[in-house]
Amino acid sequence: MTRLVIDHPIAADWARELFGRELFDFKRDYTSIAVVRDGGIIACGFFNEYRGHTIDIHFAALIPGTLRRDALCAAFGYPFLQLGVARLGTNVPEKNEACLRFVLHLGFRIEGRRRKAMADGSDLLVLGMMREECRYLPPKWPVIVETTNELQRSQAA
Repeated sequence: MTRLVIDHPIAADWARELFGRELFDFKRDYTSIAVVRDGGIIACGFFNEYRGHTIDIHFAALIPGTLRRDALCAAFGYPFLQLGVARLGTNVPEKNEACLRFVLHLGFRIEGRRRKAMADGSDLLVLGMMREECRYLPPKWPVIVETTNELQRSQAA
C-alpha cells in the first residue's frame, strides 16, 4: 500500500543518507511530503525557503517514476493552494541529468545558473514554475495525507 505522509520523522535523514548532505542539509525549517510504500520511504518532496510569494522544493526518489499523480498533486497543491505562492523554485546540479529531465518534464523552466556552486566545482541550475504553469493541481484540496501523529499511531498498532 502506498501512502503520503506529511513531515515523516526520518524523511530528511533518509534523503541525506541516499543523496548527500550537500543537497539535503536544510538550514531552516522545512515541510516534507513522503511517499511511503511497504513501510519505507520511496520518494519525498521537501519545501523550504518560504518567502510568502515563493517557496523552494527539493525532490528525492529511490526509483525514477515512483511519484504518481496523487503524490504530485499533493506536492504542488501544498505550495500553490495551501500556501498560495505564485512561484515554486528548485535547484538541480547540472550533472544530475535524470533529475533535470524529471523537473523539466514536470514543467519547471531553467531560470539561471549558479556557476561552480557545487563542491566539485560544477554548476547548479536554478529552475522555477509559476502557479499558472502547473498541470498537477488537484481538483479539490486538501489531498488526504497522513500527518506524523497518524503515522506514529499506525506504527504503534
